[in-house]
Amino acid sequence: MNYLELSIKNLHEENKKLYTQVKLGYDFDLVIFIARGAYIIGEDIAALQGVPCLEIFASRQGNKLKDLVSPLLKLIPSDVKKSLREKEMNSDIHEKSSERNVEFDEYVWEQYKDCRKILLVDDSVDTGHTIKNCKEAIEGFFTDAYVKVAVLNRFEKSRKVIEVDFFLYEDTALSGPWSNDSREHKDYINRYNLWHRKHSSNFVSVVMTTYNGEQFLRQQINSIVCQLRERDELIISDDGSTDGTIDIIGEYTDRYPNVRLVKGPGLGVVKNFENGLLYCNNRYIFLSDQDDVWSKHKIEVVLHYFRKFDCTAIVHDAYVIDGEGNKIMDSWFAHRDSGSGLIKNLIKNRHLGCCMAFDKKLLDYALPMPDIEMHDWWLGLLSEKHGRSIFIKNKLLQYRRHGDNTSSLDHYPLGRMIKNRLGLVWNLIKR
Repeated sequence: MNYLELSIKNLHEENKKLYTQVKLGYDFDLVIFIARGAYIIGEDIAALQGVPCLEIFASRQGNKLKDLVSPLLKLIPSDVKKSLREKEMNSDIHEKSSERNVEFDEYVWEQYKDCRKILLVDDSVDTGHTIKNCKEAIEGFFTDAYVKVAVLNRFEKSRKVIEVDFFLYEDTALSGPWSNDSREHKDYINRYNLWHRKHSSNFVSVVMTTYNGEQFLRQQINSIVCQLRERDELIISDDGSTDGTIDIIGEYTDRYPNVRLVKGPGLGVVKNFENGLLYCNNRYIFLSDQDDVWSKHKIEVVLHYFRKFDCTAIVHDAYVIDGEGNKIMDSWFAHRDSGSGLIKNLIKNRHLGCCMAFDKKLLDYALPMPDIEMHDWWLGLLSEKHGRSIFIKNKLLQYRRHGDNTSSLDHYPLGRMIKNRLGLVWNLIKR
């Protein structure tokens, strides 16, 4: 068995060779690479063809152990590593488990559903099971597309499982910057992480509504914009302010390209939030009032829980402060007996909007909003019905209560409370 070690520079050169071979027989319109090991291969070939590039993941049992052991390879002489690699490829260790856990970012992939000729790339096809499982997943998503496979190296034994369409080498053990023992591994991972951040759906739209909110507005916006990344956005829907609110917002739209002011409908807080939601471009939507203060890592923490749990909404705890910023309540959750559950939240709303973030797919059910008392109650109940709401104990907000709040802590008269809930039930049935 041959052994080939590639630097990042060498890898770019090999990718050009592979692209030249592919181009002669396949005019593809989308590239999908398998995890970070094939990142530069996928990016190079996509750039040469001038087409988009996506990522797919495939894992098998034992990968976690491999990740722990891999750094130790730096201590092993290269000739010993070659021998170990040859023994690995001549064994049946990879054939013992043919199934792979395949994952991809469906939200991002949906944007390229019209692609018809897809090129799946990887560095090497060993047993063929990973390529086979990934190809089947791609064909299941892009139901009308044709998928071909290109790799730098093909091991002959993989042909028992799948035939690849394009390859440069055969029965060659490849080592490259994707390997943990490579001197260029850190640089490679930094490049991959940068690509991943730019192409992930893990971005947020913050929707803030304003109406004559100049008193606390700067403090609130400052606490948000410091957390926004380049592709995140803050959308502010103003409902006809007559004080200095618009001028203050203008200070931020002039400085930050991802802060946007839109004109509200002038029909109150629910319709104003609905208006802001119409402008959201990103997957995760955070709701914001005009007078609170976000914690420094609110977005980061909430996104962590979205990754951890399969859910449609996250609701976090908050401190409650007064108009002067003094703490008047240590936990909003404790005051409200907060928690998930459709019936529980129908009886009393626990989805406080300023403490809430949700997946944009919830808007498929929520919009247009019916004649309801509060937008957060509606969104929360829809999350309970069509998905899952997670309540986390992290206190990520200073929730300000003062004389000018648009929402009240007092109960409505019993008749109005019953009417509100009957209206919600009726509209939930229809959605």
